[in-house]
Amino acid sequence: MSTSYLLGFGVGLALCLVVRIFFKKKLDMDSRCAQLDERQQMVNGKAYKAAWFTLTFTMLVYSIITSALEKVYVESMVGTFACIGISILVFAGYSIFNDSYYGINDRYKKYIRFFGFMGLMFAVSAVIQIARGHLFENGVIGDTGMFIVGAVIMLGVVIMTFIHNAMNKNAED
Repeated sequence: MSTSYLLGFGVGLALCLVVRIFFKKKLDMDSRCAQLDERQQMVNGKAYKAAWFTLTFTMLVYSIITSALEKVYVESMVGTFACIGISILVFAGYSIFNDSYYGINDRYKKYIRFFGFMGLMFAVSAVIQIARGHLFENGVIGDTGMFIVGAVIMLGVVIMTFIHNAMNKNAED
C-alpha cells in the first residue's frame, strides 16, 4: 500500500473519531436501537444472524479459492472487503424488506440521500481510477476494487429501498 493511501486512511479515521467525540450526545439521542419497536428488534436479530452466516460462508469460500489458486487476481484486502460487503447487503436487504432498517419514524429519505451520495462518490472514484489505468496493479485487482465494492454496497441499499417502496405502493393500490 502506498503512503498516500495509508495517510488518507489515517486522516479519515481521525476525522471519524473527532465527529464521534463532538457529536456524541446527538448521536446517542438518535441511536438506531432506540427507534425500533420490539418486532423490528427481533427482525434485526434475524438479519444479524443471516449476515453473520453469510460472512462466515463467503470468507470460507474466499479462503478456499485463494488457497487453491496459484495466482490470486484480487488483493486480499479487496476480497475480504467484498465478503464483508456481501454480508452488509444481506443484513440490509433482510431488514429493509421486513420494515426494520429505518426505524419507527420511517425517515428513510435522509438515509437514501446519504447512501446515494456515498455510492455515487465511490462510483465516480472507481471510474476515475479505472480511466487512469489503476484497476490492476501487477496483474491483481488493487485498491480500486475497494471503490467498486463500496459503490455496490451503498447503491445496493438505495436500490433495495426503492424496490421495497415500490412493492409497498403496489400493495396499497
